[in-house]
Amino acid sequence: MKSILGIGNAITDIILTNNSEGLFPAENTTSHINSEEGRRILERIPAAEALFIPGGAAANTICCAAALGMKGSFIGKVGADSLGERFVRNMDEMSIDVRIQQSDSLSGFSIIGKTKESTTPRIMAVHRGEPVCLKSEDFLLSDGKPFDFIYIEGYLAHNQVLMSNAVSMAKKTGAKICLDLCSAFLVKNNLQYFRELVKENVDILFANEDETKAFSGCEKAEEGIETISSLCRIAALKLGAKGSIVLQGDTTFRINAIPGEALDPTGAGDAYSAGFLFGLSRGYPLDICGHLGSVISSKVIESYGPKISGSAVLEVLSEIDKITRQSGL
Repeated sequence: MKSILGIGNAITDIILTNNSEGLFPAENTTSHINSEEGRRILERIPAAEALFIPGGAAANTICCAAALGMKGSFIGKVGADSLGERFVRNMDEMSIDVRIQQSDSLSGFSIIGKTKESTTPRIMAVHRGEPVCLKSEDFLLSDGKPFDFIYIEGYLAHNQVLMSNAVSMAKKTGAKICLDLCSAFLVKNNLQYFRELVKENVDILFANEDETKAFSGCEKAEEGIETISSLCRIAALKLGAKGSIVLQGDTTFRINAIPGEALDPTGAGDAYSAGFLFGLSRGYPLDICGHLGSVISSKVIESYGPKISGSAVLEVLSEIDKITRQSGL
């Protein structure tokens, strides 16, 4: 069983089941809020009108990878509050090795909702919580052995010292370093930093269209991903309903998305990364890895929340078995 460690923000996704009129601006923007603002907003949300689902980019990916059969661990920080307690409990239930630190600040959360003008859920507000404090032993399994993969979310670049330390400690273990850019805004504002980080340290990079354009400076993401792939071993461009493009050197694979009823797109990209890395951990060809990413992301969007569980896991594993058999793997 291959192992994977995720490092990122311990976020609880708060999904509003009614429209969010009056809570946030109507325009399609995301508010970044501090602890004081966060507490005021939480007080205005009736518990009966919201779903509280532990998430965060790296945590989502680790949970989905663990559901497929990888040994998953996660490093993050929560506050001494109900959001933090719920986050840890959920990760425990997913059989994740949770390496959680606690702060005096409010736990991180994002609020996802709809307005009368738009029926598509969007992230309306984010409080990222406190950054983690890393130690070299955090990057090893309990038996002292290194992880096979270490997955780092790009949101850590809000604190470049933290991000650089995470990548440096991870690289020393010999694990494959995986980075999801996560935010076009962050990439634009830290462009040179990200480019140097990827060139010097990253083995596998995940990005969506906007992030790829921001990183490469290209108007078309399909051209931009070629620029990114020249800096790392493997690059995966996530295109949502248009599928994905995977590059390794001069080899390019185009993978179709799997049609499905999209109830909640939250975490679909994180799930894709999990499926891709699961395939890679099994030694599958890159086109099969991309296909497995499509399989699990198509299943995640069929229900609320960024993870899979129960019958959905069995359906995904059955589909993976079918794909690998047809491919002679």
